Amino acid sequence: MKTIYIWGTVSTFTAPLAAWLLAKGWHVHIACKSALNIFSLSPLDLPASARDALEIVFGGRNQFKAFQDKLRFLENGEMPHDTTYDALIFCGLPPNFDDARVPRATWAASELPSITRSMKGVPLFMISSLWGGIQPDGVVPEDLEFERRKARHHWERICQNYESKLIQGLSKVESNWYFVRLPLLTPATADGYSYSFTGLANLFAALDPQLQITPYGPPAKNTLYQVEAGQSVSLAHQPDATLWFLPVDTAVYLFWRLLEDNFRPRVCNLVSTQATLNREWLQYLAQALDLKEIIPMREKDDLHLPLVLRKLLLDNVQVKTRKLFEVVGRYQLRPERLDQNYFAKVVEAGRRKNWGVRRIASAPALNFSA
Repeated sequence: MKTIYIWGTVSTFTAPLAAWLLAKGWHVHIACKSALNIFSLSPLDLPASARDALEIVFGGRNQFKAFQDKLRFLENGEMPHDTTYDALIFCGLPPNFDDARVPRATWAASELPSITRSMKGVPLFMISSLWGGIQPDGVVPEDLEFERRKARHHWERICQNYESKLIQGLSKVESNWYFVRLPLLTPATADGYSYSFTGLANLFAALDPQLQITPYGPPAKNTLYQVEAGQSVSLAHQPDATLWFLPVDTAVYLFWRLLEDNFRPRVCNLVSTQATLNREWLQYLAQALDLKEIIPMREKDDLHLPLVLRKLLLDNVQVKTRKLFEVVGRYQLRPERLDQNYFAKVVEAGRRKNWGVRRIASAPALNFSA
């Protein structure tokens, strides 16, 4: 029996990871914040919120009940005396740039020394982001300390600050540690499922001709530009750049294999071994959405996209993956193709939930007295 302690927000990564480990027989303890401390800057969830998230990942309360005896929600700092932990996962930074708790990541990283002080000798796995470690030449190395480039957008700045805080905290860690950088996470390869519609889901929704938008709240896309099936769409992107993303089930599986591998690398950039240029995967996406093509426009497009996502599509970042390829070879993993078949599953699953956007509602009738 193995037991793992997960510290950090229940996110697009940690929620599926916890579910996977439970299904593999692990006991999982998740750090939560007290209901008396709900206004703190900590990204931790309340126990009820964390439980709801896991129920969603498992597909319902009935499926979740089968694993309740292996799951515990602990108040932050609470360490049961009767438990010996096999691993500590510190994940204060959600993997996708538009998660609501991303701005709290820097404060989360500062808590690393206090958490590890209570768990001396427990192997520590720190989860960071590729955008926290880009060199001035645009390359993400498989190293921990090096000169980082000037941040090009708010997401990269947060990732840099978070990773720098983690590195500072390592001087006070008395355990073996391992550092894993994640790219953006996209829906699962098996069924296109996603725990939350963050990251590239903004792009998928904005390009979907079938998206039903609501007149209330911020629009999901520019209402002046209605995407229609069969047309060409102009999008600001760099065709020869690679926007690094990884299906969440692949990321969880790879991380689980690293977790159980005694010869794992100290620093690992966990990216797809089948990365494609923007000109390739965007055309697969266009075909899945029944669009004619996506045409690159270097400066401006007609879609209502977050500024960070627009900059990511234009950025040309390269990632060193020598250690990951060694791990893949040792595990004999089959490569996942991020092709039209994959995006078709993503689109089908997203449309079932309208990409997380409220469906069109008729305006309420207003009755005024005479």
